[in-house]
Amino acid sequence: MLYVHGGQDDTYITYWAAHSFSETGLPLNYNGELVEQSSSLGLVVLLGGLRAITRLDVPLLGWMVSLGLFVWSVLLVNRLARRFVAPGAARWFAAAAGTVPCYAYWSTSGMETPLVVVASLLALSELSRVAVEPVRGWRAHARSFTSFFVLASARPETPLLAVGLVAVAAVWTASAGRLSRSASSLVSCLAGVAALVGLRLALYGQWVPNPASIKQHGFDPIGGLFYLLHAAAVSNPILLAVGLLGAGVVLSRLIRRLRRAGGDEEGVPEDLEGARRKVLLVLLSALAGAYLAFMVASGGDWMRGGRFFALLAPSLVLLSAALAGMATSPRVPRMLGVTLLLTHLVTSVHFLRTERPEGRLLTTAFAAVEKVRPRVDAAFWSFELTNKVHARDAVLGSELAPLVRRASEALGRPVTLMSGQAGLVAFHTFRENPGRARLIDMWGITDRKLLDCLGSRAFKYSIIGASISVNNALSGLAERGEACGLGGLPDIYFNETLKPQHMTALALHGYMVVYHQTGSVMNASSERWFPSQNTAEGHIAVRADLARALGLAPAKPWKWDLDPE
Repeated sequence: MLYVHGGQDDTYITYWAAHSFSETGLPLNYNGELVEQSSSLGLVVLLGGLRAITRLDVPLLGWMVSLGLFVWSVLLVNRLARRFVAPGAARWFAAAAGTVPCYAYWSTSGMETPLVVVASLLALSELSRVAVEPVRGWRAHARSFTSFFVLASARPETPLLAVGLVAVAAVWTASAGRLSRSASSLVSCLAGVAALVGLRLALYGQWVPNPASIKQHGFDPIGGLFYLLHAAAVSNPILLAVGLLGAGVVLSRLIRRLRRAGGDEEGVPEDLEGARRKVLLVLLSALAGAYLAFMVASGGDWMRGGRFFALLAPSLVLLSAALAGMATSPRVPRMLGVTLLLTHLVTSVHFLRTERPEGRLLTTAFAAVEKVRPRVDAAFWSFELTNKVHARDAVLGSELAPLVRRASEALGRPVTLMSGQAGLVAFHTFRENPGRARLIDMWGITDRKLLDCLGSRAFKYSIIGASISVNNALSGLAERGEACGLGGLPDIYFNETLKPQHMTALALHGYMVVYHQTGSVMNASSERWFPSQNTAEGHIAVRADLARALGLAPAKPWKWDLDPE
């Protein structure tokens, strides 16, 4: 209700891979090549498979699946919390998991966030089972394999996370003298991870997605630490404390376990449910420690709203339930669950005010759609236009798509586009112009050809990826583009902000700016308590000779005036 449709346009990078998977059976990039442009192969296959069956549009499926996985994750927290606390208290923790501000927000984005949460919880549940119970039959092994294959496919870091969780479970079972009974099941879990890595190597020739291989050069632990502290502060600082406590729990319990390894007496009946509960607590703690370390080591995320913290937040709520269940008083779990829920209701308001989310409030969402609708193509869904960034890009994309069609017909060949924006604008343009365009990606996320052509020294690296100035990109293409197979200068350049240095570079290389939107996309004046604005900047530049052939003229800037009252 608070966000309707949140997040940045990067989700459309995944949407295109899913779209191509449904059409060709392979997750291809915009240029029809085997480059893994999405960070979530699992989400690509899920959405692509659903589109092949239903023929529904991928953005609609992505939004619906994201919300459905969010509901599933809340139900999973409720079910797993009952291992530690009474059913009445478990419901409070489930409600708290669903109201963590960053998680609720990113669950409306269509990105992989709720998939990672669901896959993590299912994998933890499966691993806590196989670590204490002897597993027989191919169905049980297939379940272990599938659980960890899905987890490994959810995000770039999850294969390492999955292996780490299996290692913790193996140490735990070995210290109890159960490793021989659980070995085959643990191997099935690892086989799921190995299958995912093998699939990536077979398809793409590398074991991590292309965006991850580009962004790894920008890791910054100091920036990651500040990112973690900020993300926890705007969602719930209690959860960070729980995660740190959990990391201490897993270390102390594993050390204590190893010291008395082999001490269990053979033949003594086991309390399987109690054993599973202990293993699940250790695994939750290990998950918390691993993801907190990842957030710091990776340098965090450039997107506002604590996206990386959202991947862990529901598991931290479940870990809170596990720790509360150790209290002697039965009232402690219920009190903690209620406290977390109330805290999240308060921090949700704080989140709206400080993070300036891209999604609009439901109270003004439909009015915003009515304002934007006349300026955009009919292909856009109304829910997409409730997002301020998507609305901005929908306007730009509605200008670019028909221009690409005209240019391709005039040239008699596919149009070469260059941009650092490979999300919604590129998705819409390529969907509306199959076979009429190819993309040179200035950030190297969806295609590495420009980076390989100009060399890594021409680029700067950060948590966003690789970046290069407009002038350096155009100069490099003019000099080496033909030799690199990129065809020299692109026919059309589009991007977000148009600064004086950009205009100078474009004019120097013979381009005409034929479309230019400026200003800011704002919340409605009635939402003054939630100040939020996103840049409305966007522009399209065409080679001057091509522009003249198409009858185009230099654009006068248009200032965004499509905000609701």
